Amino acid sequence: MIEEYFKPLALQIDSGFGSTADSFYYAAQALEENQENRYGFGIGGGKLPLLYLYRHSIELYLKSIITLIDRIKPSSVECHKNNEFPTIKENKKDKKIFSVHSIKTLFQNYLEILDENKIYIKSKSGCDWFDMPQEIFLLVDKIEEYDRNSTMFRYPISMDSDLDYQKSTFKKCMFVKEKVKGKSTNKSKPNIFLLLHNGNDEIVESYVSDNDALSEIHDVLKELAEHLFGLHFGLKTDLIR
Repeated sequence: MIEEYFKPLALQIDSGFGSTADSFYYAAQALEENQENRYGFGIGGGKLPLLYLYRHSIELYLKSIITLIDRIKPSSVECHKNNEFPTIKENKKDKKIFSVHSIKTLFQNYLEILDENKIYIKSKSGCDWFDMPQEIFLLVDKIEEYDRNSTMFRYPISMDSDLDYQKSTFKKCMFVKEKVKGKSTNKSKPNIFLLLHNGNDEIVESYVSDNDALSEIHDVLKELAEHLFGLHFGLKTDLIR
């Protein structure tokens, strides 16, 4: 199976989805382990690049597995020969795999193609790929809540102003008698304050750094990416060895 990784991406059985997913996942891991960037990147300290890498690796792992199963199942020899891609069902419509970005939709399609080919997969595999931890379903739902269209971590703004505000490292706060009222529970990094004065030396705007910005979805993305990293490698090994 390992020889797959040494072929050009387009000639790999899944057209390189899995290899590219690995690249994004390893890049996220490298940034995760870099202590200089543990609170984010750039002057604003945003974590969006790291979160996007995890999120995109998840999308690619799911597309890899769907493509892999579709191409190796007994009824699709010609499809594999012609390098065709499976369609993805979304809202009861068949769509091209490159136009679907919802993690939940891709995950549901993965479960469906897994179930449709259960007999074949069990004949090829020594593992039970159908016994999936309930935790994975919860992680998928959480990502769907945050980022259905794969825009949350790519752009500063989207269609949801509440979620957009969460991604900002700096939040509005109230500055009263030398005390700043703002939410921050991470004590390992000091807060940064920005106070704007008017001509009378009165504070008219105040902002505080939020060291916990997007920490929940960060944990969710990292955990699901780790699950799919292992699931993808194991299932791919079983099916094409």
